[in-house]
Amino acid sequence: GEELEATASSLFVEARGFFAEPEATKRKCDMRKAGRAWRGFFGVGDELTSGKPDLKEGLYFGLDTEPGRLMHGSNLWPEGHPKLRVAVEAYMKSMNDFGFALMRGLAVGLGQAPDYFEESFSPSPHALFRIFRYPADPTGSQERGETFGVGRHTDYGALTLLKLEDGAQGLEVEDRLSGEFVPVPSVPKTWVVNVGDALQVVTGNRLRATPHRVRMPASAEDRLSAPYFFDPAFDAALRPMPGVELPSAEGDGVGFDGSVFARLAREASASGGAVVWGDYVTAKIGKVFPELAAEAHANKHNTVPP
Repeated sequence: GEELEATASSLFVEARGFFAEPEATKRKCDMRKAGRAWRGFFGVGDELTSGKPDLKEGLYFGLDTEPGRLMHGSNLWPEGHPKLRVAVEAYMKSMNDFGFALMRGLAVGLGQAPDYFEESFSPSPHALFRIFRYPADPTGSQERGETFGVGRHTDYGALTLLKLEDGAQGLEVEDRLSGEFVPVPSVPKTWVVNVGDALQVVTGNRLRATPHRVRMPASAEDRLSAPYFFDPAFDAALRPMPGVELPSAEGDGVGFDGSVFARLAREASASGGAVVWGDYVTAKIGKVFPELAAEAHANKHNTVPP
């Protein structure tokens, strides 16, 4: 609605104010200072996708949780930007409500009760919110195949609720039939919804995780985007939907990360167990931020017994 769109607009205005700060100022809330919470600022090239540095900077936020466990704790808020905190907290609440509404609709569409997925997201979803800034690339180097803001990938959770700043260009999705990448326009008052690998696997490919990438802006203007990752509760035990066959780990319509989750799901299902979302997602951290790999690798058990 109009109120949500106004909140999103305020979010981008306040985020631009933060990203305009000198690098040293932004580093005052560097995510390394948040420790195990995995919140705060990261600079251009700090984050990896498929082993390659992303040409973007950003802020990581999450729901406030009891500290101590990996990816739990409080947000690291930038100093001098109180309105950014107000906008982020209001936006996250709205996206949480949006995520639950979408999951209820998807459950019905899949022939299940509206509350079918509720248990997997209780007592609270493991939601991560990020605000990304992709610097301008006026030289057009991406046309020579040299740079992408983010390379080809699929998201690894349940749903990604993506808001693009008005006029933002660069997001492309892969057409499953032709294999070609198609630009996604920025349309006011709309959100882009991506299905993640985990939701594809547990629904037996009835929902698909679409590969996508982000080209660097081919102009003198940068771009902002705000993805909200609406994922299962950290301790949720994920099992396949009744009556569906799990995709094979060798492919069967899933990407590389999806095939990893599919393999774990098949192994767990064979013994009557399930994949614990928190164990799986922490194992991904080392690939995204190598400096946190030791923390991620401390969690080596990805299944729970029957």
